[in-house]
Amino acid sequence: MFDATDPHDRIIEATLQLAGEHDWSDVTLSRIATAADVTLADARASFATRTDILKAFAARIDSVVLTRMAEDGDATDNARDRLFDVLMTRFEVMMPYKPALRRLAKAARRGSGVGLELTSTVFTGQRWMLEAAGIETQGLDGRAHLLGSTAIYMRVFDVWLSDDDAGMAKTMAALDSRLRRGEKAMERIDDAVSLMRGFARMAFSGRRRDRDDAAADADDARSSTSTSDGAAPQPG
Repeated sequence: MFDATDPHDRIIEATLQLAGEHDWSDVTLSRIATAADVTLADARASFATRTDILKAFAARIDSVVLTRMAEDGDATDNARDRLFDVLMTRFEVMMPYKPALRRLAKAARRGSGVGLELTSTVFTGQRWMLEAAGIETQGLDGRAHLLGSTAIYMRVFDVWLSDDDAGMAKTMAALDSRLRRGEKAMERIDDAVSLMRGFARMAFSGRRRDRDDAAADADDARSSTSTSDGAAPQPG
């Protein structure tokens, strides 16, 4: 996944290697540069912070998964099954970096800044995973899908971290179970969203009718006033 001749890639790989062997607080930019066999100046030219390196790693994972799914070209009609395939492919791609991800997750649970640093990458990654599965990511439905998918992914990610089976049996079972429950929840959410849209349309139509009625009343009042002002004097 990484090119050993590319300093940019060597920095990312060195960071993950060090993160798998040391506490994240000990993975300094100097140590990363040394492990990647680049100067600090070269490291700075590629990345401003360790967070940027982790974001680049997450983006590379996204790209590899998206490429594999495109090459597969064997998508099922069922959205849940498509997302299952996408997320299992993601876990497979991340497998070589599990030691680093275990330590990073441990650091995040201790309340270190790495948890906040990675939050945006998780949401970004899940948006792309949903797109790969052909699931809506825009509007009210899209936001609900993104939140639901991210919650499922994070739960199963914890299972994956402790799943030492090469076939990822526990991970597959957890993901399937979560997605099935999530599918039912999304059906309820979709119903609620449809209901909200119905109420919104009714309210909008009601307001529009009120405005039209008010405008008609105003026109009638102006017409009445104009007729009264221009009327000929009546004999007394």
